[in-house]
Amino acid sequence: MKLIKQVICLLFMLVISLNVVAQEAEKCNCSEIISFLADKISKDYSGFTTKVNTGNRPLYNRILDSVSLKAKRTDNIDSCYLLTKRLTGFFKDLHLRTQYKWQYRDKYPERMLALKRQLKISDTSTPRVNTKTTMLTLDEKTLLLCLPSFQSEQKPIIDSILNAYKSRLAKIPNLVIDLRDNDGGYDYTYSNLLPYINKNPYLVHYYEILASDDAIELYESSRDNAQLNQATRDYFARAVEIMKVNKGKFVSLSGKRIDTIKTQNNSNYPLRVAIITNRGTMSAAENLVAIARQSKRVTVFGDNTGGAIDYTEVLWLDVPAFPDLQLIVPVQRSTRLPEQPLDNVGFAPDVRLTSNEDAYKTIQKWLNGKH
Repeated sequence: MKLIKQVICLLFMLVISLNVVAQEAEKCNCSEIISFLADKISKDYSGFTTKVNTGNRPLYNRILDSVSLKAKRTDNIDSCYLLTKRLTGFFKDLHLRTQYKWQYRDKYPERMLALKRQLKISDTSTPRVNTKTTMLTLDEKTLLLCLPSFQSEQKPIIDSILNAYKSRLAKIPNLVIDLRDNDGGYDYTYSNLLPYINKNPYLVHYYEILASDDAIELYESSRDNAQLNQATRDYFARAVEIMKVNKGKFVSLSGKRIDTIKTQNNSNYPLRVAIITNRGTMSAAENLVAIARQSKRVTVFGDNTGGAIDYTEVLWLDVPAFPDLQLIVPVQRSTRLPEQPLDNVGFAPDVRLTSNEDAYKTIQKWLNGKH
């Protein structure tokens, strides 16, 4: 009996040992990884010359030197990963980051959880306010449209909902659009929603692209993508020509900094549009807010948006020294800059709501008071 217990104990310890080995991070050349990141960020990042300026360059250099020195002392990829976060964290840009590829994250969940703890990211993420794209009826005069994402796969869903509710939207007094925790995607995803938000022409700020070698390569791959239609491929071909002539400079592919867009909406309905935002409303969702807040029928409720639209259009670069690690770096900057920076500030709401407040009840009461 004693022998059986010893065998069971040994087997248990072996299983534990194997699990530890399975979760042990691989070796890497950390110095090469940090060097790659520093080089690409300085050449590709559209916010680099703004965020590394005369006033703070000594600080950036100290951080880079410190990270580079520590990189020489480690060959553990997870330790190195934490160093990459120290480097990208200097820029305080939600679009600029390093991350393991999702396949790698799925393979080593325990290590990923441990890294989150070290980065002071909550083990259990805060539940999203809304997780499904849907239209609901709040009352006989009010529809609620929940939009948790503007990723491309959401476009047919949004368009289908708008089509299904077309007759009601043509006569409904109130529309509430919940953009809380919508961290963006693509602007074209919400394009068919715009006529219900803004009847009048509105201003848009275009983006300039930093014509780096990597950005040019990205556009060349789109130019040569046979799955794209000819008009789109022609656009990318022309873009590549412009970027090659202006390599290393910012170029406007639209030829404009600001434009006035006319809507196709001749309807006065919905009469009132309430948009709900929070700090999780970012990127493309903020672009929608930028358009919507120009409409007289729109009132924005909630908290400031996330402030992640100054620098966009990201490159996904595999890190050669460890291909399961990626650098995500924005290559475009808004023409609002430098006059109207929104980075980490975002758009303020017209009506601020507290975090423990029932947004729908408050907005319904506000809307009913307008009747």
